[in-house]
Amino acid sequence: MEKLDAKAQAAAAVREHEEYLQRLISIHSTCSVSTDWHSRANEPAPREPCYSAKNESHARLAMELYKPSFLSRLFGQVEKQKRKLSDAMDAGKRQDEQLFSQESAKYPQELADHQEQVAFSRRVLKADPEALLEAVKLFEPLSSIGLLGEHMQLTVPKPNVLAIELTVHSEDVVPKERAKLLASGRASVKPMPKGEYYRLYQDHVCSAGLRVARELMALLPIEEVIVTAVDDLLDPSTGHLKRSAILSFRAPRQTISQLNFHAIDPSDAMRNFVHNMSFTPTNGFKTVERLVI
Repeated sequence: MEKLDAKAQAAAAVREHEEYLQRLISIHSTCSVSTDWHSRANEPAPREPCYSAKNESHARLAMELYKPSFLSRLFGQVEKQKRKLSDAMDAGKRQDEQLFSQESAKYPQELADHQEQVAFSRRVLKADPEALLEAVKLFEPLSSIGLLGEHMQLTVPKPNVLAIELTVHSEDVVPKERAKLLASGRASVKPMPKGEYYRLYQDHVCSAGLRVARELMALLPIEEVIVTAVDDLLDPSTGHLKRSAILSFRAPRQTISQLNFHAIDPSDAMRNFVHNMSFTPTNGFKTVERLVI
């Protein structure tokens, strides 16, 4: 039993290791549902509250339909039951008035919120730079995506174009060792070959960049996203780490819409875009120029 338990633990550890590596390079494969700004901009205004006597009417109907039973008449309970029904009708009227008062008090704010939403949505549809950035801040489309990166900065260099600088995770996000399940059922852990290590990191960076482009286009009615991934690289002139661009690509909506993100290799997919990327399997990324409009 102990041997079987050890094998199960080894298999689970290797499976977890492989699933983590797969998550690293498949961030791009899913995306949020697109936001329908046209529907938001044309959403009907909330209706002004109308007084409803629903509760009073219900109690009044009960009173009108009241027919005293033989026992009620016998024990003199008729007047008491009628008073109870009358009190219920008064209570229903007070309840209707209170409900109308509450809805009337809330209506001005609901109307103001609606008008603000419609005005904001129309600004987004017109690609107003401040509105585009505010929409990203409000909806936070990238905040819940694991392994995406550490920091991002957005700008609007021109109408219908959004530029994002994504500080990706460093190379340490990729394990330096590879776990493998042996035929005996034991787990074998060996150093990952340098070429495989750097290629995984390249795929991870490209996958994160593609996911950023997809999410921003799903949220906003823009035509292009310029993604620049940055990381700390060694500056040979100073011997210190320097924040440097390692990938920069322009992602037009038309190109993004034509890709099958469940089947692409994220690094190879960069061939579909105007991009700057300098990479070798032996040394990894090198600094590149940022693409600008």
